Amino acid sequence: MLGRPLRSGRRSEKRAFLILLLVVVVVLGAAVYTYVSNQGSSTSPPGPVGTHLYTWSANLTIQIYTPDNTVITIPIPAHIGQQAGIWMNHTLDDYGTPGVTAPVFTTASLDNSSIYDGYVYVSPTKYGHTYTIADFFSIWGQYISNSCIQVPGYPRLCTGPQGRLWTEVNNNAIPSTASHILQDHEIISITFFQN
Repeated sequence: MLGRPLRSGRRSEKRAFLILLLVVVVVLGAAVYTYVSNQGSSTSPPGPVGTHLYTWSANLTIQIYTPDNTVITIPIPAHIGQQAGIWMNHTLDDYGTPGVTAPVFTTASLDNSSIYDGYVYVSPTKYGHTYTIADFFSIWGQYISNSCIQVPGYPRLCTGPQGRLWTEVNNNAIPSTASHILQDHEIISITFFQN
């Protein structure tokens, strides 16, 4: 008789241990899921979101310095890469929200729906591609390389006799403008110094 209650007690201890183990696994699983689902997310744009893996934002300005030291800031339109906006190249559509946004896009200021809010958003719906400055320019329908830039209202400007293309990210010069991979919270300044 003494053996049976001990077995029953061991069974209860084993059951309690398994229940505790199950609770720990569920809690850890929930914590890991929460952590992973929040990885890469930052500023959510006021534009469309949904099943996006993450949303990164990079501040982008484009300027031309003329020979007389006039600084011309090139306006970047709102709604690049968005439905009913400017969406010239569709080669990356599979990574965005089909028919709604490209994986790289701009959106409007909260104050004015037609003014660019200052950020390029990277918000893909699946993995498999890194997004560059050249990707953004292509979706916009403009041209950029490591030595040339073409934006609305200007001919293609290239490093050489015309001047010099200079790009800084977070106040550090970068050697490759077009192939620079967009990252969260970057401050990107693309400048062409005309001769």
